Parts: sequence; C-alpha cells; structure tokens
Amino acid sequence: MEFNFRNLVFMAVLLCMARMGDAKIRIPLRYKRASANNLKGTTVTGYYISVNLGTPPQTFNVIVDTGSSNFAVSGTKTSFSDTFYNKALSNTSIDTTLPSVDVHYTEGWWKGNIVSDLLTIPSANLIQPVRVHVADISETKNFFVNESQWIGILGLAYSSLVLPKNGGLWSVMHDIVEQTTLEDILSMQLCSNPTRDETQGVLLFGEWDNSLATGPIHWTRIVKQWYYDILITGLKVGDTMIEVDCEELNNDRTIVDSGTTNLRFSQKVYNLVVSMIKTKLVKDDFDDDFYDGSKMFCTSEPNVLFSWFPNLSIFLPSNEANKTIELTVFPQSYLQLTEGSVTETLLGRSCYKFAIFPSTSGSVLGTVVMEQYYVVFDRGNSTVGFATSKCAVLPSTSIQIRNGWLNSTSCQYISHSVKSPLTLAAYIVLGLFCICLLPVCFLIAYNFFRKRSPGVGCCSGSYNQLNET
Repeated sequence: MEFNFRNLVFMAVLLCMARMGDAKIRIPLRYKRASANNLKGTTVTGYYISVNLGTPPQTFNVIVDTGSSNFAVSGTKTSFSDTFYNKALSNTSIDTTLPSVDVHYTEGWWKGNIVSDLLTIPSANLIQPVRVHVADISETKNFFVNESQWIGILGLAYSSLVLPKNGGLWSVMHDIVEQTTLEDILSMQLCSNPTRDETQGVLLFGEWDNSLATGPIHWTRIVKQWYYDILITGLKVGDTMIEVDCEELNNDRTIVDSGTTNLRFSQKVYNLVVSMIKTKLVKDDFDDDFYDGSKMFCTSEPNVLFSWFPNLSIFLPSNEANKTIELTVFPQSYLQLTEGSVTETLLGRSCYKFAIFPSTSGSVLGTVVMEQYYVVFDRGNSTVGFATSKCAVLPSTSIQIRNGWLNSTSCQYISHSVKSPLTLAAYIVLGLFCICLLPVCFLIAYNFFRKRSPGVGCCSGSYNQLNET
C-alpha cells in the first residue's frame, strides 16, 4: 500500500481516538469484498452455518433464523445427531440463575436452560469472541429435522423477542454490536440449485457485499423492531391487483424470515391470492388438495408446469421519496420441488408442492422469496434492503421501481381490539364527568322524593313523642 500524508493523518486520528477511554471505532465494512459460501442445507430443512461456541471451541451447525431471537443448541445426544454442546468442556461457560425457557415455532418447540459462553463465526466476519446467552436444549418436539445436519438455531431478530421475557437478556445481534466494532448490519444471500436438493449462500455480519447482487439495493423501512417487520402496500397476481385494504395485507405483521420456507398471508389475503391464481391458470389440473399442500403435482416437464402459473408481485414502500418497490415471486419459487415416490423418480418425473400458505400471525416472506433476492438488514438505520441476487432463480430479472407510492395512507395493521389513545382519553374524560355528576344527581333526587313523601311530618312527630316519654 502506498502511504501519503492524508493516510498518515487519518491513521493518527484513529489511534488518538482509540486511546480516548473505551470508546469504540466502528469502521464501515459494507463495501464489496470476496465472499465464500458459508450457508448450507436444503430449502425445506433450512439454511445453516457453522459456529464455534466455548473455550476450547466446540463447532456445530445451527439454522439461521431472522424470525426469532433466541440462540439455542442441543445439550444432549439426539436420535438425529451425536453432536451436542457440552458446557462442562468449556472453560468460559457460566450457568445462570434464569428459569428454563421453552420456545415454540410454527412447527415444533424446544426447552432448555440458559448458559453464557463465547461465540465466534469466522466465516461470517465474527472473529472476535462475543459473550452471548445460549439455551442448552434438553427437551424438544418436532424441532430437529432428520438429515438436516444442524443441531440448533441462531435467532437474529431483535432483543424484544428473546425469551424468557423480563430475563434481562439481549439478542445475539445486540451482543455482537456492543462487544465488537462491527456495524449493526446483517446480510444474507440464499441460493438454491435447480433441483433444490442442496442449497448454499452467504451470511455476513457488519456488512453487505455488492458483488452478490446484479443491481442496486432498494430500501424499505422497518416499522417495528421485534421481527424484521416491514409493510406490504399491494399484491398483484399476473397483471391483476388484489382488491383488499392494504392494512389487511399486514394483519397483524409482515416479516422477512429466513427460518420459514413458505410465503404466507393472512387467511383472507391467502384466499384472494389463491382464487386469483386459479383464474389465471393456463391449464386447470389442480384441486384443493394441491393448494393446501397435501398433494403434489408430478411432471417430466417442469418448465411447462411453470408456464401455466402466473407471477406474483409484492409491493413495498421505498425509502426513496414517492417510489414503490416491486418484488416478483416466480412460479419457479412458489412451486416447491419436493421428494416424490420411487415410481415417480424412476419415471423421471419431478414433484412440486404449492408453497403459499395461510397464516394466523401475519404475512411472512420466507425463503421462497428470499432466494430471489440479496437481503440486507440494516438495523442501525431501521431498514431492509432488497437487490436481485446473482444466484436467483431468474437472475436476469431485476427489481422494478414504480413512480409514486402505491398507497398514500399507512398500511400498518392496528388491532381493532385496542382503542386508539384519543378514544381512550375520551372515555376517561366521560367517566370523570359522570363521577362528578353523581353527587348532584343524588341531591336532586333526594329533594324531589322528600317533598313528595306524605308521611314525613307524621313520622317525625311520632319519633319526637316517643323520645319525650
């Protein structure tokens, strides 16, 4: 490297700042760099990464999940793997007095005790050891997946989702940012090969890599920091917009979740989307069992199958003034390749399932969406960025930017079971007014009935006479 006077001055400033107390110097690392594929797995069983936990380090594969915030690894041997985290072998593990925690997901749950230990993930740019809280899984049901190769989960969402509640625990991402010089950024490229029997990808902390995208990154805001909760302002099937209040599209949230395979919508929106897809089909060979995921469709010509189904467009409000981001989800993504019978395999036929499902907890942009895009979670600026990924199903198709916002009003879902602050204030004022009126009403009623009572004088006289005797 060739040094000049400007370089020397810059380095001198950094050294002086480094000596001023314990202040951290965060050097942006968000620019182009060489990246290695550090994510493995399958679309169905999830994307996982190798992590080092404890001293000396114990190495495990854990699924990466932007839809939760707990970090947990198996603490015992299981029927799925002989590998597990043995805290007794770690010189840096510390037991906590926190109660055991159990975490439930859309499918499956686990239970374990909270331990503190040191974490590194060198392949993801986390080289400096970070002390984190990890659950030592002792019980589980339908959580581990056969032949998945992972024995734990790395939740990468915000601290407000960390369990147990009121335990004073921070998320792994919070601990990384607080204990290192890395910026509060997380980026993911999820790649699926044409047969989807094996995946790869890239996870990076503190930066993003422009070389993993084919175009610019387009940003949309995070509306609530718990999940990566964003807004959908519109949906389009083929060339037809779904007619629904945009608030319903986000009922009760819209999250970007690497731990969920499918694309999910509220029941009302799901019904509208499926109904519209049915009207757009070139060939209608599919019954309700196909759409609810209980039945596969097998074919020796998958490209013909894809041509029958329409594209789905998801609209997001851009951070750029008066712009809307249009993400396209292709049939190649929402028709998910799955394992067929031996007979189908021998016949050279591939089997597909419908990967759009109803949800009881809002819209979820799962891996079937994320595999088309390079996704950047810029937590420091409370935004999520999307760029067309170089490993996308159709990488030649770029993100479309529309002029104008699709909806001028807020599409954030507000629960109607909870009254607005103004409504609550009105009820409080009305209640106080009624309380103040009660004494007045009582006095008026008392005087009214006292004047109309015929026996007041008689009774008073009798009472006096009795007292005198």
